Order: sequence, then structure tokens, then C-alpha cells
Amino acid sequence: DYLRVYAPAGSQLLASEGLEAIEVEEGEAGAAMIAGEFVLPPGTTHTVRLTYRLPDAVVQEGVYRLRIQKQPGTAAMPARVALRGQPGSLWISEDGQSGEEVAFEGMLSQDRTWSATIAP
Repeated sequence: DYLRVYAPAGSQLLASEGLEAIEVEEGEAGAAMIAGEFVLPPGTTHTVRLTYRLPDAVVQEGVYRLRIQKQPGTAAMPARVALRGQPGSLWISEDGQSGEEVAFEGMLSQDRTWSATIAP
């Protein structure tokens, strides 16, 4: 199988797990594209973990917004995306989580936008 993730332009890939033949290049609209392959035998699951640093410019007026897009024509799949701030930072997600790290976790059955606000 093949996985492709678009991150804001200027993002830096720090680590990856569960992918082979990883490519990092410029994608659509100047975004950073992180892509790779993995083997998924029938009846099994596979976890891919990407850790990357976002450019400071993605936080607009203290709010970070993430658009998670599902591949059209595929079944719903579990997704978890964590936002981790600098040590001592406090993020508050739209669903009430708070801390240096907040996360969206759930079944991705359609495109979704998720947001978190950094406390002043």
C-alpha cells in the first residue's frame, strides 16, 4: 500500500515508523508531501507514525487548524493526529482537551477539520 500526507510548506520530517521508500518533496500548492509504501497482508492492520515540525506560520491568531481528508472510495479508517507544543505550552482543542499535547482520534469516514487554540 501507499500513504501520502501533505503538510504545510516548510514542515520538517523528524521521524517515521511503518513506511518504506519514504519520499519528502514539494507537493500540491507548495505543501510538503511525505509519502511511502508499506505491506498490508489481508486481514491485518498497520500503523504508520510520522513526526514532523510545523512552521510557526501555521498558527494564525493563536489557532491551529488541520484538514484531514479521507481517500475517496475507501472505507472509514481509524485516525489519530496529535499536536504537541513546546515544553510549557498549553493547547486547548475544540473538544476540550488541554495540555502540551492534544489530539484528534476517531474513525475517519469523511473529510474533517480539527482545531486547537494556544493559551496566551
